[in-house]
Parts: sequence; C-alpha cells; structure tokens
Amino acid sequence: MTPALLQIIVAILGSGGVIAGLVAFFKLRTDNARTTVGAAEGAVIVQSGVITSLREEIARIREERDELRELVDTIDERRQARGKP
Repeated sequence: MTPALLQIIVAILGSGGVIAGLVAFFKLRTDNARTTVGAAEGAVIVQSGVITSLREEIARIREERDELRELVDTIDERRQARGKP
C-alpha cells in the first residue's frame, strides 16, 4: 500500500468515527427527551393517585366530623333537657 492510499483509508475511517459520534450525540439527545417525557408521565400518574386518595380521605374525615357534630348536638340537647347549662 502506498502512503497516499493509507492516508485516504485513515481519513475515511476517522471521519466515520466523527460521524458515528455525531449520530450518537443526536440520538442521546432524543432519548433524553423521551426519558424526560416518560418520567413526567409517571409523575402525573402518581400525582393523580395521590389526589384521588386525598379526596377519599377528605370525604372520610367529613363523615366523621358530621357524626361528631351529631353526637355533640345530642349531648347538648340532653343537657338542656336536664336543665344544665
């Protein structure tokens, strides 16, 4: 092989490495965006689950509060019926 031919082969292989590096760089950027979107979707699913459970908890606490109000009202009525303040 002549030195000129070796230089051409090295240039071709070297430029292939640069091109492969650029392709990998741009592919990583798109994968990174895809990963970010996937993580955001997962966060939305988790948040909606938390919101649902919080709504259920609020409803349960309201029911307990209403029951306690009824008990307090009953106690107050009985006290008034006995003539106690």
